[in-house]
Amino acid sequence: MKTKELVIMSLLAAMGAVLHTIFPPIFFGMKSDMMLVMMFLSIILFPKVQHVVVIALVTG
Repeated sequence: MKTKELVIMSLLAAMGAVLHTIFPPIFFGMKSDMMLVMMFLSIILFPKVQHVVVIALVTG
């Protein structure tokens, strides 16, 4: 794994955590899970098995 790919995945995970925390409720108090969205985005960008395992462990 390259350092650039790990940095991009960690930034996406961090943005997802921040957005998950500050995102306001939309429909009857339900909040969308932005951490999950960022995890899927990083899986789409880096589809190698090693990257998927790392981002799954980080977001889990």
